[in-house]
Amino acid sequence: MKPLRPGTRGPSSGVCNICGTLGPLTIDHVPPRGCDPPTRKKIEFALSRYRDRVQDVGRPVTAIAPRISQSGLNYNTLCSRCNSGLLGTAYDPALIDFSKQVAGRLNSPLHLPSTMTFQIEPQKVARAVWGHMASVGIDRYLKGPHTEAWSEWFHDEALPPPGGSSLFYWLYPYRRTVVGRDLGLLRLGQRSSSIVWMLKFYPIAFAWVHPGNNFGYPLHDMTPYLLNGVRSAQQIPLSFRRILHEEALERPDTSLMIMAGRENVISTSMPMPAVVLRPKRR
Repeated sequence: MKPLRPGTRGPSSGVCNICGTLGPLTIDHVPPRGCDPPTRKKIEFALSRYRDRVQDVGRPVTAIAPRISQSGLNYNTLCSRCNSGLLGTAYDPALIDFSKQVAGRLNSPLHLPSTMTFQIEPQKVARAVWGHMASVGIDRYLKGPHTEAWSEWFHDEALPPPGGSSLFYWLYPYRRTVVGRDLGLLRLGQRSSSIVWMLKFYPIAFAWVHPGNNFGYPLHDMTPYLLNGVRSAQQIPLSFRRILHEEALERPDTSLMIMAGRENVISTSMPMPAVVLRPKRR
C-alpha cells in the first residue's frame, strides 16, 4: 500500500476553490511569494507529528509520509481571475507589506516596546489571508453553509465579512509554515468549540474563527477594523511580549481536542541536496 502524502496538485482544469467556476486552474503559493520565497520544503500532515495522540486518520498512522516540494507549499486550485486578478494583484501586496513591517521590527537591534502599532489595509489583509486558506485542498469549493457568502465577500469590496466569524492575529517568530483548514477545536475545560482556519508563517499568524465571540485565546482581533472601506489604512496593535507557543492551536493536549482533515499541513524548509561533481572519464 502506497503511503498517504499531502495532496497539493490536482487536475489542470476543475472547479475554482474560491468562486466555484469550472475551467483552467492556476497555482497559488501559500503564503504569497513576497512573504515566503519558494524554496525546497518538506510538507507533512500536521497531526502526523503527534502519532501517539492520533486515534483515526482513515488508515494506519505508519502509512503517512511527507511530500518534498522544490517550490514551497502551493496548490493549483484557483482560476486566474481569483488568483492573479484579485488575490495576487489587489490583496497580497497589503499582506506582504504587513509581514515586512513586522519582520523589520523583529530584526531591529533597538529595544522594542511591549506593543507596537502598524499601518495596514485590514480589508485587503483579511481577504488575502482568507484567499490563501481557501486555495488549500483539491476540489474544495464547498466550505459549509456560508460558501457563497464568503465568495461574494472576497469579490465585492463593499461587503463586510460574513457574520459570526472573527479574524485573529498574533506575532509568530518561528520558521515553520502551518496551514490548517476546517480545524475543529474543542476546549474541554470550558466546553466550547470552534471551527478554525489557520495560517502561520514568519513573522505573523492568522486564524479565522467561527464563532469568534468566545474564542478565549489572548490574540488580537482584526474584525473591528474590517468595517471601513477596503482601501482604508488603519493603525492596528501587535504585542511583542505576549508570544504564543510555536504549536499553539495545532497541538492537542489534556485540555484541547483537535479534529483535523487532510488540509492541515506543516511546511518546513529543507537544505538543497548536495551536488557531486564527478571527474570525466578519459
